[in-house]
Amino acid sequence: MPEQPGAPAELERTLKGELPCARCGYELRGLSIRSACPECGLSVRATLLAAVDPAAEELQPLKHPRLLVAGLMTWTTGAAIAGTMVFAIRALELSGVTPSNSGMSRRLGMIGAASLVASLAGSLVLIRPHRGTPAPSVVKATIGVVGLAGVVLGYAYLHLHLDPSLIDPPYSRPGTVVDTRVYVRLVMGACIIFAMFGLRPNARMLAARSLVMRTGRVDRQSMYALASATGVAMVGDVIQLAPVGALVASYVPWSIGAVLIAVGSLLLLVGLFGLILDSYRVSRVLLEPVPSMRQVLHGRAEGPSKGAP
Repeated sequence: MPEQPGAPAELERTLKGELPCARCGYELRGLSIRSACPECGLSVRATLLAAVDPAAEELQPLKHPRLLVAGLMTWTTGAAIAGTMVFAIRALELSGVTPSNSGMSRRLGMIGAASLVASLAGSLVLIRPHRGTPAPSVVKATIGVVGLAGVVLGYAYLHLHLDPSLIDPPYSRPGTVVDTRVYVRLVMGACIIFAMFGLRPNARMLAARSLVMRTGRVDRQSMYALASATGVAMVGDVIQLAPVGALVASYVPWSIGAVLIAVGSLLLLVGLFGLILDSYRVSRVLLEPVPSMRQVLHGRAEGPSKGAP
């Protein structure tokens, strides 16, 4: 843009804060924002648009960003490991191993239960991730943590108590349904949905600290999708419990329900791994927040912005 007479003095300032070039990484500190990178020729203003977050000063400061990141990654990774263990147990059953005589199935169940306990502990950081968290969000996150605790209890009951007592694997005989097991799964599904909806507001609040995710320049895993996948599996459980008419073979609703359970569970597991990826992206921003315009123009010596940890 050509220089305009009477342009604001703000445009004449030099960069006193750290700002690597968006194209080549050259440090632009000390240059005028009207100039270009001496290495690659990219306009400094182009780097400012790409690297500076205009809303950075509006973000609440994080008192313990490393603890928050550790909890966030433990929450998502623990849940994904627990889901993976369930699929590993089902794979063992397809190979002919029954839960009642398989020490491996029990060990996988113990790993999954321990991972869920770790996930529950990690989710505690989402109750009040920083000062100024709205009270309704704190209440919702607390309900979400309680829901996740219900998932832990249900998971432990199924894979450490009920399944090992079964003579046959739960999905090995078409038409055979263990009512208690289905009821527990339905309660677990409801708890998962409560956890997703309860933890979502504060999880999204942390995701909003990322300029890239906030502007939609990367895909992100919706927690609504995880709740929907859980709902699909719950529909399968309900179908398996539905009374069967005299003219309908019992294996027909059982098979439909089993397919829905498998599809819903697989979608949930894929979504959990997507949530790990999103948590990693957010974690990088929490540890190294995007600078504000004030920090770039004046440098950090004048005091950290309101959004800096």
